[in-house]
Order: sequence, then C-alpha cells, then structure tokens
Amino acid sequence: MTIESIIPAHLCETGAWPEFINSLCEEIHALAESEESRFAFAESCSSGLAAATIGAIPGISQYFCGSKVTYRDNTKHEWLAVTHGTLSQYSAVSEPTADEMVAGLLTSTSEADIGIAITGHLGPDAPSEIDGHVFAAVGFRDEADTGSFRVWTREFQLNCQARGDRQREAASLVLWCLRQVLLIKHAHRFVQQAHSAPVYITDSPDRMEQSSDLLFP
Repeated sequence: MTIESIIPAHLCETGAWPEFINSLCEEIHALAESEESRFAFAESCSSGLAAATIGAIPGISQYFCGSKVTYRDNTKHEWLAVTHGTLSQYSAVSEPTADEMVAGLLTSTSEADIGIAITGHLGPDAPSEIDGHVFAAVGFRDEADTGSFRVWTREFQLNCQARGDRQREAASLVLWCLRQVLLIKHAHRFVQQAHSAPVYITDSPDRMEQSSDLLFP
C-alpha cells in the first residue's frame, strides 16, 4: 500500500515535518503514559531518525527503551538475530527480514511490550522493484504470555522522491505504527473493563485480523 493513504507526502517535507511529527510524538507520549506501555525500535532505512525524534519529548524515557539502528546485513544478524538464510533468500528489504528484526528486538528488550521494525530502500540507484519500498513490522507482546508475541508486517511504497524526505517518511511510519498499537491497547482496555473476564484482542484468528486491520487500514 502507498504511505500516502496514512501520511500525506507534504507533511514529510522540510517545512511541514516538525509541527506534524511533534504532534504525533506528543500523542504517543500521552498514550504510552495512559497505557503504561514501553516500546523499542529496530531501524534500518530510517537510520535512527524515529528514535531521535521521539527522544526529544520530555519524559519519554519512562516509556522509550531504545532503538537498534541496524543498517548493514551483518549488523541485523548480530544485533537482532536475523538469519543469514533469510537475508540471502529474501534480501534485507523483505517481509521475512522485518519479521525477524522485530522478533529479535523484543527477544532482547525484556522491558518493551511493543516493538516496531522498519527496513527498506530509499535510493538513489535502487532497482525499480524496491525503489522507495519499505517493510514495517509491529510486534506486540502477548498479555497472557509475556514470553511470546504477535507480529504484523506490511509493505509500503514511499511517496516522496528526495532521500531526506523519504527518510522522514520512514521515521514517520515507525511512529505512526506505534501510535496505532497504543490506540488499540487503549480501546482494548475499555473493552476489558466492560467484561468480567479478560478479553484478548489476539486470542483468535478473527481478532488477529481485526487488530491487523486497525494497524494497517
């Protein structure tokens, strides 16, 4: 899907981005505080920009665990346990790689209940089939079993052409995905409060599909 459907390209241009991204980060801070959620990032093509952006918000250290910036394939393997087989068979710009990035992130970050990973090719000189393509993976630690987690991944086509604008798009996507997960948790908490027994948003295939639709409409 094109990122334009969730983040209009003009918001990632130099002049408009600061106001847009600050508002998004402030919303994330409020939601993380409300849900008492901690999160972490695994960033490839965004090169740490998502971490630097959310890190500018005062008080976010209560909820932001950190970010692993894994630009090269071997770093993805050493820091996030992405297998050489996955990288060789599918390449770094692929859904399986994004899946393994977020799985490795949550496995190595015990405090985080949410993980977001992104990998992609921002150009220039990228093959046409992957030029401006990114894969965002969302990992959500299972509330019933904190040793396991759910992962959803989606491919996006960036809308901007300039590399700097594309990097801002990628960082914005990481933060947008985080906001979506926090909104799901926020809504889910009210559902739980209305039931006498716990209700898990991912306890059946139907519920998993519903939560995926909320993440990636």
